[in-house]
Amino acid sequence: MMKNKELCWLEKMIMSNSLMVNKLNTIARRKGKETGQRFSTEIEELVIKILKGNLGSRVSSPTASRSMYDLKIDNDVFNVKFGMEVMGCPNVVSTKNLMDAYLKCKIDSYYLIKIKYINGVFDLKIFDILNYLDYIPFATDKQAKIEEKRFYDNYIPILDDLQLDIKEKSRILMGKWNDMWERRCKNDTKTKNKIKTLYKYGY
Repeated sequence: MMKNKELCWLEKMIMSNSLMVNKLNTIARRKGKETGQRFSTEIEELVIKILKGNLGSRVSSPTASRSMYDLKIDNDVFNVKFGMEVMGCPNVVSTKNLMDAYLKCKIDSYYLIKIKYINGVFDLKIFDILNYLDYIPFATDKQAKIEEKRFYDNYIPILDDLQLDIKEKSRILMGKWNDMWERRCKNDTKTKNKIKTLYKYGY
């Protein structure tokens, strides 16, 4: 896991880069209903380019075409998300992939590089979603999402020594996983018939 000091340094590195400044200025002039979706891939690619240019071999991209993350810095996984003014509940990662990676000890954190256009200003936050699970619902479509309004209204950086430990993260994740399947089963007879294998973590 990364320390807050390094996360803050990454935030400043990305937002002060001249390529990023020019791209965000262009987006601000062209903002509209579909702007976030239209530019999300460009922003993702630019973030990776900036990080690779500054961190070199510490940054790697996934080999699989449908990976749960956009890049790694050392052994820490990062996902890039870009959005405009409307506060919603966008997808972050598949709950199955997140649970599988975490409970099999492939990851101990899942960082989100989130760029959002809010009140005429682009805001960048880099944070481990596993420390902010109050704002990460597990939806019945089996996606972990982020409740943007609640997150931005309540966000404060968590000090290094106050971050959740592995045991607590596991407890909360399991609670969310089981609750998700309970909600899926309520009105789905086919799924309800499989409850014994799905309620306890498994596929």
